[in-house]
Order: sequence, then structure tokens, then C-alpha cells
Amino acid sequence: MHRISIILLLLISIVGTAQVNSFEFQHLSTTHGLSQSSAIAIEQDELGQMWIGTRDGLNVYDGHKIACF
Repeated sequence: MHRISIILLLLISIVGTAQVNSFEFQHLSTTHGLSQSSAIAIEQDELGQMWIGTRDGLNVYDGHKIACF
């Protein structure tokens, strides 16, 4: 009985501390400032900015606005 209690406590602690990943997607287009509507490459830097490569140039999205290079 003692073993069952320990196993149950371990399972509860594992399930209780499990992290749930949540994702939120936003659609960006030329109306938001992208240089072209289709992306060739997308990368996120260490600051969290999204770098979006298109055939018309490089765009960076900081979560609020898009800058084109």
C-alpha cells in the first residue's frame, strides 16, 4: 500500500508540473507592411523579432510593426 501511495504521488507531481504549450498565430500581409505577400524564409532572433525574407526584401516584425530593408 505504501508503494502505491508513493507511485500515485509521483504521478500527480509529474502531471501537475507538466507544461502546456500555447501558440498564437497572426497573419501578416502587405496591408500590415510586408514588402511582398509570400515569404521565402522566416527566422526568430534572440530578441523575439521575426525576420521575414521575401523576393522584394528583408522584413523584420517586432510584434507591433514591420520594418523593411
